[in-house]
Amino acid sequence: MHYVQTKDVESRKINVNKEIGFILHTQDHWFPLRRVNNYWVNLNSLNPPPGPIKIADYSIEPLLLKMVSSKYTVLVVKGNLPDPDPKKFKNLRSTQSFIDMSTLPYNDEEPISFKVNDAPKENYKAFEGKAVSISGNTVVESKNQQLSEEEQILKISELEYLSEQEKKLPKEPKEGEKDTLLIMLRLPSGRSVQRRFRKNESIKILFNFAKIQEGSTKNIRFVQPLEKLEVYEIESKIGQIFQGNTKVFTEFID
Repeated sequence: MHYVQTKDVESRKINVNKEIGFILHTQDHWFPLRRVNNYWVNLNSLNPPPGPIKIADYSIEPLLLKMVSSKYTVLVVKGNLPDPDPKKFKNLRSTQSFIDMSTLPYNDEEPISFKVNDAPKENYKAFEGKAVSISGNTVVESKNQQLSEEEQILKISELEYLSEQEKKLPKEPKEGEKDTLLIMLRLPSGRSVQRRFRKNESIKILFNFAKIQEGSTKNIRFVQPLEKLEVYEIESKIGQIFQGNTKVFTEFID
């Protein structure tokens, strides 16, 4: 994803109608605009039923310029996104359903369900709460703090990196599998998580798991005060460091 500025749209550096989607943010609310089956669709969760609203092609560029000038954060999404296909996505949740595009209303005048005047005039408020990664395993909790636009973009890039690292984690061993350890981590945020690891796996896998769970790429170390043990991210096997099921404290390194 890339940050969008007014000059990018006006200079045609970003050809709006050739993009696949945008993510917009104001105050503590995020929502997407996405091209689906050759239609632009406003997927704001605050829209009235049925929810999605179609937007005419000629309205997208003026809309984005209006959002940027009104202090919205606008990100352009790059890559290939799958089209909604009932044949491919069969296991929907109870809150999910497919909607016939032909039944969706158009709203060219004001496709956003709340006024742009509600956007922040000065500081941008960071996301506050919990976000679950695509795989559904990682919960990232964000504290209430003021972030600049640049800091927000860096945070999004950080979470994207952590999401990619999560996909690379080896599958967790099943309960009862030989040569495994159950490790409970006490994260810097105070939250505790536990997972099984194979003794012959690199200690870096444990470090990556801790960073993913904490939602941060900062350097960390593992500490066991009673055993007077400090573990840093080195080339070693988990079984060489920990002999049995254990609890470990995780600390940021200044």
